[in-house]
Amino acid sequence: MKQETLEMLLRNLKSTGHYHNNGKGILYRYFPEQGVWLAQDGISGRRYLATDTQAVKPDLRVRELDVLYSELCEDIRFTEDKLAEEGCTPLIAVNNGVVNLETGELLKHDPQFFLRNALDFKYSKDAANLPPENAWQKFGQTSLGIKGDVMADATGQWKSFTEAFIYALSRLPNNKKMIILLGPANSGKSAILEVMERLVGESAWVPMSFSDMCTRFRGSLMERMQLLTCDEMPNAPLRKLDVIKRIIGGNPVLIEGKGVNAKKYRPCAKIVFATNNLPTLGEPDVGGGFAERLHIIPFSQRSNATDPNLAANLWNDRDVFLSIAVHAMPDFIKRGYSFSQDNKSARLLAEFKSNAFSLETFLNDCCCPSANNRLPLSAFYEKYVDFCKDNMSTAIPRTELKAALTQLGYVCKRMRVTDAGYPNAVQCVLDLTFQGAISESSAKGVPDKPTHAVIPKGDA
Repeated sequence: MKQETLEMLLRNLKSTGHYHNNGKGILYRYFPEQGVWLAQDGISGRRYLATDTQAVKPDLRVRELDVLYSELCEDIRFTEDKLAEEGCTPLIAVNNGVVNLETGELLKHDPQFFLRNALDFKYSKDAANLPPENAWQKFGQTSLGIKGDVMADATGQWKSFTEAFIYALSRLPNNKKMIILLGPANSGKSAILEVMERLVGESAWVPMSFSDMCTRFRGSLMERMQLLTCDEMPNAPLRKLDVIKRIIGGNPVLIEGKGVNAKKYRPCAKIVFATNNLPTLGEPDVGGGFAERLHIIPFSQRSNATDPNLAANLWNDRDVFLSIAVHAMPDFIKRGYSFSQDNKSARLLAEFKSNAFSLETFLNDCCCPSANNRLPLSAFYEKYVDFCKDNMSTAIPRTELKAALTQLGYVCKRMRVTDAGYPNAVQCVLDLTFQGAISESSAKGVPDKPTHAVIPKGDA
């Protein structure tokens, strides 16, 4: 392609205002019918460029389209700083305009908003009530267990659900929360995920588990995504909590693609997981940072038995539900992006914290420092399990105990404790003993064998 022809095409595309790059080699095209800027790869870029240049230079060859595409990706005349980062905004593009979540106002589509995703529904500022026959009304009464009209729910459960639903689909600032849809099988959790995924569009969401987030190359799948979903949590204990907490909180992490150097990335995607049971932790959640990042939406009963087409029915009735849900967002934003809480969610989170912190609670309530003392891990774990049973919490697996104690700052070492009835060397936690009350009560059930021993001076 001649240079003068290339310049003529670039000037023509610049005049449309529909092409920009982000200064990092990624080309965006504006789609007026949706009101969004979408990243263009080589294939889609060539296709739209062939259409957009048809009037001034018809029938460009593939090689010429490649040259034009490459130039648009790098030319500083097309660079737009607002596309360089995945910034936050209260605006969401919908089928009939752009909604401002701070005010509920409906605006016209405008390329100057630089929105990069649209939700597939029609917004109505006048929507006020869900009819009794609406699928979302029935969903709230069956899956969420709300009695009567969901709009009149006094428990806060419906409000919490709608706030979380819109937040997950928006570009509002990260409130350091991931959304957990928790409940029995066939209660409608997967139907909600399906509706969310259809709303944001195929190119704006990716299925990703906790393991995927922490895997070397899969973390790069988060880039430019609006929504991360997973329809089931693993049974294995959850590890690498530091990485998971950074991703939920929107803090920088390292991501890497095959053949590409690792780079810093600040996740912007909202995270929505569906599960029958909350995860077990394979390492201590010191300070409770992971637990504090969970927002639980409890599902109480099965719904698919009575509505096998739940996802399709929810999709067909989405306009009025989403319009009403948007009306509640100004209050959510004024509260500092804090979700409404209901008693059921608070109770479930408290139970999770009790299970997650069971080891720390046992150490604080039942143990105390004791210089030069050796406490066999087998005796420690036995009392710890009894404590968990008495307090209806979950004990961490025996195989995880040493690592968990080490993370909490305790020293574990294989040593001889012959004076405590252990003829061979055993794993012990050092400088720790049971408090008097538990030592006395536990001694009744262990007739002849002490549970700990004092380290003789000079014995290391």
